[in-house]
Amino acid sequence: MDLSRVVYCEPWRVLLEHHLSPKLDSAEAARQIADPSSRLFDNLGQLDNILNLCGAIEGVLPPSDLDRKNAHQSALDELDKYKDMLEMAYAYNKIDEQQKERLLEIARLNMGFFFDLEDYANWKWFLKGLQKQVDDLSLSRKTDLDRRLSSCRRKIQGKKSSLLDKATVLFEEGNYAVVEEYLNRIDAGKLDLDVTPITESDVFSEFISDDVYKQLFDCCKKSNNRNDFAKFAKSYINKNAPKSWDTDYKDSGYKENALKMVGSWPKRGNKTGSADCKDIATFLRALGLSVRQVERTSQGQARYSASLRPASRGMTQYSHPIAAFGTKMPSKLDVLLLFGSLSPRDILSKVRAAGLTRMSLVFVDSPMRLEDKRALAELSHASNNHLQFIVIDQVLALFLALHEEPERLQLMLKCALPFTFYQPFVRDGGPTPDEMFCGRDAELRSIMDPGGAIIVYGGRQLGKTALLQRAESLCQKPDSKEFAVYVNILNCLTEKDVACKVAEAFGAKAELSLGKVEDIRSLAAAIAKAMNSKLASRVLLLLDECDNFLNAIAEHHYRELQPLIDLKSESTNSFKFVIAGLHNVCRAKNAIQENGFSGQVGSPICVKPLSPQEALQLISRPLLYLGFQVDRYPHLETILTNTNYYPGIIQFFGHTLVETMKEQYGVYYRAADGQPPYPLLEEQLGEIINKNDLNNSIREKFRLSLELDERYFMLARCIAMLSFAAEREDDQKSLLDGFSIDAIQKSAIEFDISCLKCESQSALEILLDEMVEMGILTKPSMTVHCYKLRRHSFLNIIGPNEDAVFDDIIEANECAKV
Repeated sequence: MDLSRVVYCEPWRVLLEHHLSPKLDSAEAARQIADPSSRLFDNLGQLDNILNLCGAIEGVLPPSDLDRKNAHQSALDELDKYKDMLEMAYAYNKIDEQQKERLLEIARLNMGFFFDLEDYANWKWFLKGLQKQVDDLSLSRKTDLDRRLSSCRRKIQGKKSSLLDKATVLFEEGNYAVVEEYLNRIDAGKLDLDVTPITESDVFSEFISDDVYKQLFDCCKKSNNRNDFAKFAKSYINKNAPKSWDTDYKDSGYKENALKMVGSWPKRGNKTGSADCKDIATFLRALGLSVRQVERTSQGQARYSASLRPASRGMTQYSHPIAAFGTKMPSKLDVLLLFGSLSPRDILSKVRAAGLTRMSLVFVDSPMRLEDKRALAELSHASNNHLQFIVIDQVLALFLALHEEPERLQLMLKCALPFTFYQPFVRDGGPTPDEMFCGRDAELRSIMDPGGAIIVYGGRQLGKTALLQRAESLCQKPDSKEFAVYVNILNCLTEKDVACKVAEAFGAKAELSLGKVEDIRSLAAAIAKAMNSKLASRVLLLLDECDNFLNAIAEHHYRELQPLIDLKSESTNSFKFVIAGLHNVCRAKNAIQENGFSGQVGSPICVKPLSPQEALQLISRPLLYLGFQVDRYPHLETILTNTNYYPGIIQFFGHTLVETMKEQYGVYYRAADGQPPYPLLEEQLGEIINKNDLNNSIREKFRLSLELDERYFMLARCIAMLSFAAEREDDQKSLLDGFSIDAIQKSAIEFDISCLKCESQSALEILLDEMVEMGILTKPSMTVHCYKLRRHSFLNIIGPNEDAVFDDIIEANECAKV
């Protein structure tokens, strides 16, 4: 093992430390190895050598097998802490990915040496030396941010700024990623933190408090001894219902509804545990579920099936984000009744025996202790099949009955989901449930507006598909003969491919038969015929993933789209189509406008990252329903900053976080520690942020955004080269204020970049401002036209070093010539 090149662990440093340390005789050294407060603690190999040389030493015993096992485990624990430290340093943008992997590899390569010798104290000393390297590596970032903080203080000229105050605190804590984001906001003219609260109330904390849960449990427990919950619950509601139910809302029927709800609590009807299906249906309707009927499905068990209607996909707002009890609710909901006094293991065993394979309701006809619900959550997450079921015991039933009917479903989910497993997030671009759609109000209005945009473009994971599918949900009104049809044409390369796939979608989604179509002209004629025949009054056609098709028709200047444009005009905008995608859609935007269609296609929509508040809502709302303790500062801000506010990556992060509940529940949470609720832990976030698939996704989506237009990527490379040069030359002005359009243009000329040769400074300014809107660049001053990368970490995504970026420029230039 060669430590001579490992900074802070070099042999000369070890010798110097040894020379300066107090001199110990062998006996004292042996005693210190056994002393947990000593620097030598757990150097068991050294202790073996001392005892071999000196023989027995008074007060010192040879290490036992248990001592060796504990010391070995302690050393492994130190490695885990070191990994956690590196992960958080990376998440906080103190080090880059290459530096993190290098420091981790150094530890791995040298671990065997220390473990073979069983000199675990020296191993811990070695890791501390590596940790000091993190401080050295982050020094330049710390210095740059310190200068930016000073610059911002001068810029605001003594004005109060809660944003700057918070950035200063986070700077001292070493969270450079969020500090950089806050300084960018100050550069953009904002002075104060967004104090808009997370809109969802924390009902779960109220429910599990002693004032609520313990009181309800104690009362239910007394009634359970008399085995007549319904009678007790009616009496309790009459005494404890909100006073407003008897005064201000006397005619609303709130109390009558609550009494009816608890009166229909499922009761054992005979030896097999049957219950009245009508009672179950009444209770489910009182929860806010749209129930058609309830049937018994098993004679051996008290298992039932409720026929339900899912929530409408056309609602403008949803009371909760849980699609399994909303738009994605199955037509059949399994209901299991459990009677008698049951332990958490008993409940889980009976649920497993019932063969429930999807989200189900399990009624427990007794009051469950809060500790038992937590134990059930722990057991459920630890099981291999990860059953999804919501438990409604007498305590929860009574709590829900004391609230108005429109609130109950939302409250049930908030109070019951933390004790089970549910995945609300999607990953890899899966369909986004309507309940999980956040923000984009202006873009939605433009797409739904008959005279609004027909071109939607943007990078991957920015939410184009979710935007179009949400528009489809809102505009689909078959009762009014208004139809919206979303079609993914990713694999369609010809007019006939597109026309046939659209016609098929019209049949499936709008139940409109368009007959045989051969091309877009015949497709437009078929749609016009359906509208003229009064089969449809309005039609919105939403075409997604259009890049391949647009590339195929680019040589014809996109004239194949003319029939759709003509139909839009002839129908006085009763028909509208939208095309969405990546770079080819972006290019088509320019060509279509140049062809004189701009008056008919509206202003194109560039789908950008979410606003900070929209991003916060997307991640926080589902997590609250799952029982997480959601603190905006600093954890959620760290998450959102690392995702660059891309909705697809936020969903990816949320999905990964929830999956850790299934895979590593016992690592982070324990029922004995009073969980749920679940605090978000630094080491948990650090591990997720450092996952390869997440970071690969971030890099891929960032580069795809740059590839929307080859000029974007080349401008980013020019700014990267200028940034590398500024860092090398310690050009603090450029690092703080960014680079002028003139400097960027000169860089493009120096590298002979083909796609930027003919661009004027005004044209470059438009492109650079677009990149600011896309969250790629930032303008440190709103009055001076200078630009720099929004995040320092973007530099490593564009290229790890100056030579690599230069090689990419040369390669891109060669490809352009071909």
